[in-house]
Amino acid sequence: MEQILTSRRTTLQEMCSKEFNNSVKTKGRAPSFFYSKSAKVACCKAPKTGSSFWGTVVLAIESRKNASDTFHINRNSVHGRNEIDVKKFRNITRESLTLMVSREPYSRLFSAFVDKYFLLGQLGREIQKALKKQPFIMNGGICGYGVTFTDFLNYITDRALRGMELNEHFMPIVKLCDACAIKYDVLSKQESLTKDTEHILDLLKFSDEKKNDIQTSLKKGIKNTIYSLVASYLTDYSKYRTDCPDRVSHFEKVWKTLQVQGYVSTRAAYPAGEFQKMTTFDADTITSLILREMERFPLRKEEKAVQRKSALSIAYADVGPETIAKIQKVYKMDFLLFGYNMTPPDKRPGAITL
Repeated sequence: MEQILTSRRTTLQEMCSKEFNNSVKTKGRAPSFFYSKSAKVACCKAPKTGSSFWGTVVLAIESRKNASDTFHINRNSVHGRNEIDVKKFRNITRESLTLMVSREPYSRLFSAFVDKYFLLGQLGREIQKALKKQPFIMNGGICGYGVTFTDFLNYITDRALRGMELNEHFMPIVKLCDACAIKYDVLSKQESLTKDTEHILDLLKFSDEKKNDIQTSLKKGIKNTIYSLVASYLTDYSKYRTDCPDRVSHFEKVWKTLQVQGYVSTRAAYPAGEFQKMTTFDADTITSLILREMERFPLRKEEKAVQRKSALSIAYADVGPETIAKIQKVYKMDFLLFGYNMTPPDKRPGAITL
């Protein structure tokens, strides 16, 4: 593991010195960090990479509750807690382990689209208005935003190339974490987050009891993961339900999202009747239903990976070469710094497309 981490740091340093001056300089918010004073660890906050997971880990370290209860929360609730700005971060770097999590740009952009535009939220409203798109029609009624994946990609990359500010959910990580200026001790990847996290926790010095509690919770965390996602989707629905008045239609989109993420098998049809009969529409009830269907149609680890890969390939199969070229230009440093393949997902050997 140490060899892998050393190789990642070496690649980052080499690419920063060779390519940074030739890259697109995107604009956006300054770096921000989840910080645990108890464990002396700081993780750059980069949405859609898995850094929010680290926000939950930090919360579990700092909380008096047991880790299982801490992980069983709305994922939105970790934001704004245990955070420090870049000025405070620079004052603690000598005594703390500093961490950054990366993610392949193609995958990260697709995740941002699904989470912020396919589902409900302020960003979806903004892009629909900016592009003068109509609402998305589903089951005879409006449900979300009539914005395609290609619409989204062109909107983001065009803004970046014009020097306009980007939202943190799709800012290049090199900018979001100031990766060429800040020296990070550990470069984790979303693609190997579980293995990386186990190693990082071993490096940290805090209560063995608390550490064991967190490690145990992480190993049996699927129920907490689904609950966390569902709770956040319910929060968003409550806030933006005028964009999709029919909650059954909204959770049909949530069901599709969980399939794209590799949690729910594509063999499991959306149980619309079960949602229609619900008298208590809360996170625990919905999580129980989803877990029941996951048990009926179990997925092995390899099958989950294939399902995610298939969804990504299919999404990019409809994206034209001009749009791909803009992604490669805007996110060039993320590809190079973190060692990601610039070939589009649908053009790689073994890609699954319709």
